[in-house]
Amino acid sequence: MPVSAAAASGTSTSSYNYGEALQKSIMFYEFQRSGAKSADQRNNWRGDSGMSDGSDVGLDLTGGYYDAGDHVKFNLPMSYTSTMLAWAAVVNKSALTSDGQYS
Repeated sequence: MPVSAAAASGTSTSSYNYGEALQKSIMFYEFQRSGAKSADQRNNWRGDSGMSDGSDVGLDLTGGYYDAGDHVKFNLPMSYTSTMLAWAAVVNKSALTSDGQYS
């Protein structure tokens, strides 16, 4: 793929909305939550989900996150991603606060 001269030189007239990118990445994981819908959920198209997970074998498996769009809970990859988002909040609290993503 050809690279433009502006990209190769490191100069560009493009501006990026990092606040919107941050908001959408947080919302993506927020929307993957399983279990009871939280009061701070920012979508109106989803209700409670997976509320009886594990009940057939006497376990409470509600909560967690869905992964890959197939509604199977994969905790290891999601825990890494959640940890990185949480660490970003610790390190860059002022950036998240100024973009309205931290409360």
